[in-house]
Amino acid sequence: ASPVPPAQMKMWRKLYDAMDVNNDGIVTYAELSKSVKDSAKDPGVYRQLQEELGIPDSVKEEHLHDSDVLERVFAAIDVDQTKGITFEEFYGFLIKDADSKRLVFKPGEKMKLKEGHSVVL
Repeated sequence: ASPVPPAQMKMWRKLYDAMDVNNDGIVTYAELSKSVKDSAKDPGVYRQLQEELGIPDSVKEEHLHDSDVLERVFAAIDVDQTKGITFEEFYGFLIKDADSKRLVFKPGEKMKLKEGHSVVL
């Protein structure tokens, strides 16, 4: 893989730090979830997060609140399964190519919605 340009690395660090609400160096599921849901209020920011985290285009903002999408993303990033994402894990996920990130979501697989509905990815 080619080295990450300094500007990209700085942006990723800023994104990580913004998600790490309590500044303890670990992003919890609650912090990731809140950050992504808050970003959904700004279509440009949400689009960027969607791209960086590999969330399929078919997943609309309203699906974030009542589905298992963010649980899947969190589990994919939290490789050591400590229920907390370090910057190293975050970086390791972000440098994957888009196709690898999207493997978290298998095409045609149903996304679980808490109300018992589902959306096909």
